[in-house]
Amino acid sequence: MSARPILSLRLSKATKDALYKNGYETVQDLLSTPSASIARDLNISTAEAEDILQQAQNPSTQHPGVPNSLTRSLAMIVNSTRKFTTRWPPLDKLLKGGLVHGHILEISGPPGCPKETIAIDITFSVLQAGEKAIFVDCQNMTSISDLRKQLIHSAAGSTAATTTTTLLSSLHFTRILNATELMVFLHSINTILDSMPKVSLLVLNSLSFPFSTLPNPRLKSGILEQVKHILTQVSAVRNVTVVITSQLATIMLKEDGSRGTFDEGAKGMMTPQLGPSYLPPGRSHRVILSLESPVAGTMYLLPNTKQASNAKQPVQQEAYSFPQTPPR
Repeated sequence: MSARPILSLRLSKATKDALYKNGYETVQDLLSTPSASIARDLNISTAEAEDILQQAQNPSTQHPGVPNSLTRSLAMIVNSTRKFTTRWPPLDKLLKGGLVHGHILEISGPPGCPKETIAIDITFSVLQAGEKAIFVDCQNMTSISDLRKQLIHSAAGSTAATTTTTLLSSLHFTRILNATELMVFLHSINTILDSMPKVSLLVLNSLSFPFSTLPNPRLKSGILEQVKHILTQVSAVRNVTVVITSQLATIMLKEDGSRGTFDEGAKGMMTPQLGPSYLPPGRSHRVILSLESPVAGTMYLLPNTKQASNAKQPVQQEAYSFPQTPPR
């Protein structure tokens, strides 16, 4: 039952579309998620969410027009979802073999950690596979020359015969300097992807930077909600993989988990600057990088936000070391 696709359920097309866009691809995705979380994701009542779960639990809910052979074929497609390597074995291990096409990876860490290098290495993997990528720099920290140098370094460790010139011809680079330019770009992304049908990767480098100058928290929250909607469309409908890099921010938490101050006994905790709310649940992976030395650190995979209301999940971690050429 766990491998059955959502398509096999006796649900309306609108409900199936909403489930898929929010990261629910198989029956197991539904059964592993509390009804309250489903209700919140789909903007429906808890009773309606419980009805969806009841249908998912009942084998008789398979649509009579979908033969078993087709259901099995669809399940095979779901199970064989294509992955590609990040070129960082510890990260591939955390992601259970690599990054799934159409999913989102957020990489956060302090200055000096290799989050940008990882994003470029993932870009290399996509370009090497003959596909195209869009790389957006949001902090004026990267240039096409920097990308070329890093791609040359990545190609040096590869056995493929693809030249750097060929790779660069499949890479579209753009620079964004503020939140206004970012939203203009994101609201144009469907038009951009229509004109570049072979694009399978979108990199948003230093995405947290344009939001750091927004003075109004309510404005920031509203913009992030728009970003979430657009990322859902790009990943779930377009099947474009998204890689995001972000800075960390310090928040003060009391023992009960609420915000506080030093005077209230709260302790500082480093967390991704943008928080989890802008990421589509079920399709997103959040990784934090730490530095234990100038050449090594630890990767932490945060629990899936879609299952945050389940029993507390341990944070998975893997040690990593820098490649021979240190990241910038």
